Amino acid sequence: MFMKKICFIVSTPLIVKHFLKNNFKILSKEVEIYLVGNFNNEELILFKKYSIKQTHVIPIVREINLFYDIMSLFKLFNFFYKNKFDGIHSIGPKAGLLSTFAGFLARIKVRIHFFTGQVWASEKGIYRIFLKFFDKVIVFFSTLILLDGDSQRKFLIREKVINFQNSLILGKGSISGVDLERFKFDNNQRHLIRDKLKIDYDTKIFLYLGRIKKDKGIIDLVHAFNRLESIRKDVFLLLVGYDEENIVPSVKSLINNKKKFHFFGPSTNPENFYSVSDVLCLPSYREGFGSSVIEASSCELPILCSNIYGLENSMIDGETGLKHQVGNIDSLLSKMLKLTDDDDLRKNLGFKGRKFVAKHFSSEIIAEKWLHFHINILKN
Repeated sequence: MFMKKICFIVSTPLIVKHFLKNNFKILSKEVEIYLVGNFNNEELILFKKYSIKQTHVIPIVREINLFYDIMSLFKLFNFFYKNKFDGIHSIGPKAGLLSTFAGFLARIKVRIHFFTGQVWASEKGIYRIFLKFFDKVIVFFSTLILLDGDSQRKFLIREKVINFQNSLILGKGSISGVDLERFKFDNNQRHLIRDKLKIDYDTKIFLYLGRIKKDKGIIDLVHAFNRLESIRKDVFLLLVGYDEENIVPSVKSLINNKKKFHFFGPSTNPENFYSVSDVLCLPSYREGFGSSVIEASSCELPILCSNIYGLENSMIDGETGLKHQVGNIDSLLSKMLKLTDDDDLRKNLGFKGRKFVAKHFSSEIIAEKWLHFHINILKN
């Protein structure tokens, strides 16, 4: 009996590296997996280890470029038509826009798109309308929309982008879950990194880990930390991640006490920084789910995040972390003070966070749900 064939289309190889590797491993036992994206030779070699039947390069660029987009659309159509896939599954706005339309033209019966967040959620005016329209186009040419959280689903239904019938959440959400063996507290790394950065063991480290962008609330975090540091001396701000908008120089200039701040840059071992820190801060203005939140909770790190819709499902306010009013520096500062002063609260939030993630978001649970979902939808 022939196995069903499904093609995954991504806007960036990072999606494959960080979110799909384990899902592919489980799914490949029952389904032939094809992968399309803008990959270099090094990535093509790496992806051979990911249980993929075939990897195909099509230059899907993140920015709008009419020439490249039309060329990619024709290449996707030809690839879909030639291989006669049982289904396609896109992740990322541009990948979704091009592949769902190409799949419709190629008469692919199952066209799935996974929304991981909305760029337009924190925008206003024409730009918001423009980007929101593209999401509606993706939905129109898809047969089913997957989402990584119930709060995101409710938001998109309220915004009339999706409806209840054409959308689905697998389990409690998350695109990949968390590897509980990898993401766990490591006391050796806590001491090793603190020694390397010359941070006292009693100092409370507030960590931001992720893409460095203004809409992540980085500037709010810096202002709140400056005020915190003026009244509590045993605190430190650590930023880890890729500076997408080149704002780190501006961030450094805003820090009052340069000795209490460090920018590490991107890391392939985020679990080490969760272990070294005392609180994960995510004062974001928009999120689809917040993968760093469940990773940090798995490492028994308490969460401090904004009260936006995208973070409703990745943490429990008052149980695995605390929420502050989005964009409100006073609200953020008050929660930072509370977490600085209350050792028992931090420990309790971290302990419950690990249990919460183990129950709902382990990578094994998510991968099994991916397997059952794809098998059922391709068969039916």
